[in-house]
Amino acid sequence: MILALVKDCSKKRRLSQLFKDINLSGAQEVELQKMDTKKIVSASSLANYVWTVCFTVKAFFAVSGNLVTIIIFQKKQLRRRPHFLLISLAVADLLVGLLSIPLNIAANYVQNGSPCFLALVRGADMLPGFASIFTLTVIALERMHAIGWPFRHRVLKMQSCVIAIVAPWILAFIVTLCTNLSHLVNKSFVALLLTFLIGTVVVTCMAYLVLWKKAGSQILRRNEVHETRDLRLGKTIAIITVAFLVTWLPFQILILTLSFCNSCLVSPATMNSTKLLHYANSIVNIVIYPARNEEYRAALCQMFSSLWNRSWRSQKTATGSNFRNSTLFAVRKPSDTQRNFDHFHENTRL
Repeated sequence: MILALVKDCSKKRRLSQLFKDINLSGAQEVELQKMDTKKIVSASSLANYVWTVCFTVKAFFAVSGNLVTIIIFQKKQLRRRPHFLLISLAVADLLVGLLSIPLNIAANYVQNGSPCFLALVRGADMLPGFASIFTLTVIALERMHAIGWPFRHRVLKMQSCVIAIVAPWILAFIVTLCTNLSHLVNKSFVALLLTFLIGTVVVTCMAYLVLWKKAGSQILRRNEVHETRDLRLGKTIAIITVAFLVTWLPFQILILTLSFCNSCLVSPATMNSTKLLHYANSIVNIVIYPARNEEYRAALCQMFSSLWNRSWRSQKTATGSNFRNSTLFAVRKPSDTQRNFDHFHENTRL
């Protein structure tokens, strides 16, 4: 009986020790899971920080560069009807830096956003992009008309220019509104949107083909070797259009692929990389304009030189005023010798 109790007690001790070991290993496993979770969270936080810095830098250059572009094209020597369309394009790129990128950064840190907030993010992201591509299409048609039919283009009224500026924004607003109102984006809507965008790109390409054909025939007929101003501006807009498509299409292709392929998975790095490239179309113009447009480059240099001269003059004026104030103060302030002499003179008089 005693041996049985001893065996039973020893068995209970082994079982209790076994349960302790099991609990210890479970606790260790939980701790390991917590450590892995902390590592994952810290890694994701670091990645979010890096992407936030990249997007913030992109927003800064988009805002500052396009503000400079708008100011330059409003100068008297560059105030022409084709440049009004370029100002509209710069406004669209400016909105990317002011609205699209900041809201996209905020969306990365919001876990459960409201439907209104998500609709605002989508709208702010889509509206400038659609306005840019529609404005580029209108600019291509305007350049085709200017080079192919120059006399008709010169007699166009200002009302036609206003319509050419406003129409892309109205169309972009309608497309953005329809996209946000469709709560469940189905494949038919995506296919319709894709067809519409492809049609816009085709119209732009056809306009440039007609532009080159007309320009070549005019050069051969007139025996001109140098490029006209309109033809050079047309080439500049063509370069801007190609750069826009190169930076804008990868993200759109990725979104369309995810819409049609339910089993496809994309890493956050790939999504952010294509989105960063997508936002790069807002700063390519500020690089192409100085490289291609001599008048723009001269106005840019003039603006920066005037700002430099103004700051230098203000600094020089401030330095001169400080020097005059210190000189007057030194003249008015009596010296120690003078104070001692006045004190001695007062004592002798007493």
